Amino acid sequence: MGATQPAYGQTGMRNMGATQPAYGQPMMQQGMPGYGQPYGAPQKVKKPLSKGAKIGIISGLAAALLVGIFFIFIFPILTSSKLGGEYKYKGSYYTEYYLFDDGIWVNYDIDDGETEKTYYAIGTYVVNGDKITLTNMDGDNQTFTYDKKKNTLTVYGTKYTSSNKKAKLEVDIDKDYLDSLKNLVTTAAQTALADEDVYEEAIWWESYYVYGSDLKDPYTEFEKELALNLGYSNDKKLQFLLENSIISFDIQISQNGTVTVDID
Repeated sequence: MGATQPAYGQTGMRNMGATQPAYGQPMMQQGMPGYGQPYGAPQKVKKPLSKGAKIGIISGLAAALLVGIFFIFIFPILTSSKLGGEYKYKGSYYTEYYLFDDGIWVNYDIDDGETEKTYYAIGTYVVNGDKITLTNMDGDNQTFTYDKKKNTLTVYGTKYTSSNKKAKLEVDIDKDYLDSLKNLVTTAAQTALADEDVYEEAIWWESYYVYGSDLKDPYTEFEKELALNLGYSNDKKLQFLLENSIISFDIQISQNGTVTVDID
């Protein structure tokens, strides 16, 4: 048994010495993956995106989104025909027009060789798909067919084509109507001043400029009495002219209660 013992200082694991690292070296063998890497072939570390690259990607996505919104929602609107402007029908001896602008329509015609317009009607309108409902100053309705693709109106079987001109509403209100309205407003204002409280308010204000919805939703006591005396709630024509700012009342009231009315 003495012959089989290793010599002093030797060990049965003497071959391990060749694989042990020198003092100060890490406990890794050559060819082993680095610290933190999985076993197997070395992997390439992905670099983080720079700030500029991130901004570029975000900007690109935002631009693509805007392009998508434009072509899905906005482009069809821009390329489709819109109601607005002048539509005309050429008759044998005249040309008839319908003008649409900002919710108001006017119908008139001009005889061949003439420039004077003959007005037929004026009112408000609402577009609902391929139908246009027109309401005149008396509150009566009529419905026309509107072809968006061809940009035409069909009025009781007659087709009116767009002239591609922006509507310029020049309303010719009958002078006799305006004269009678001026007298009516003057009388209504004088009647309103019979109330002492209204009178005190009116001579303090001295003037009232009545337009838009001033008589529909009166702010002062004078305007309330004026609307009542005019029968405003039942006068469709006057409602239309005032609330669409086609006309207005300039009412001056002196200290002694004298009323002066101008209609613009």
